[in-house]
Formats: sequence, structure tokens, C-alpha cells
Amino acid sequence: TLIITTEYPLPLTGTIPPLDGDDTMPFGEYELEIVEVLDGDCELLGGVSTAYIHRVVSSLYQPGIDGVGPRSKPVPTLEQICQGLVVEIEEGTLVDTEQFTKVIHNDMMFQGLGVDTLREMNDRANRKVEESGPSSDNDNDDEDDNQPTKVT
Repeated sequence: TLIITTEYPLPLTGTIPPLDGDDTMPFGEYELEIVEVLDGDCELLGGVSTAYIHRVVSSLYQPGIDGVGPRSKPVPTLEQICQGLVVEIEEGTLVDTEQFTKVIHNDMMFQGLGVDTLREMNDRANRKVEESGPSSDNDNDDEDDNQPTKVT
């Protein structure tokens, strides 16, 4: 198997940790070697671009369930995703809400929900905020606490 990267080579050796929730997924050591390094003009950005061609010396490849093709990471159920989210909230580890929102947005795009679905959801959320009026949360002294927040 050959792997081609640009600008940066991959780590030539490493360890893949076990996958939580799937003891059948392979894990352990892997090894690559660089077969060739090619430099060429980058017409898009200018300058020189470098391509690294790696060969897999040893890998964790195991055939999929049907005995053909690579295995894939199992897709968690909606219940498992929500349970993980609740645990993160309770443990206080869900601290980067902007990153969380980006991941949800990208997942929605990947699942084919598209921009129109997001617009509908945003419009629905904005209507709810406008209908609910000012918040009754007065736990701190920020003047903006009583203003509804629009979802954009």
C-alpha cells in the first residue's frame, strides 16, 4: 500500500491505541517507510511543494466483517452520542462549545441535512427566542443577561 502526503511526511512508526467500545478493532504498532520525495512547483500558491510517497511496511489491516475490504470505525447510536454528551457536561469537560457546535454542523452536512435544513432549524430557534421574550435569569450583573440570544 502506498500513501502520498504533501508538505509533511507521516510518522514512520507509531502505536494505534485500542478503540473504546470495540475490542475487535485492531490496535498496536505500525511502520511506514519513505519511498520517494518529490519537489514541484505549486502554481496555486507559488513556491515549491513537496510530496512524500510512503510504503506501508507493517499495518493493522484486518478484513471487514464480510472478509473483504478494510474495517471501519463503528458508528455510535444517537443514544450513545447523547449519553457521552451528558457525561461531558456533568464532568465539566465540554468546555469548548464553539468546537462542539462546529462538529455538530459538520456532522449534519456529512449526513446530508444541508444548508436548507440548518436555515429552517435556525429560523425555528430564533422564533422561539423571540416568542419567549427576556430571560428571567438574574444570577449575575451583566446588563445583557435579559436579552434573548439569536441563533445564527
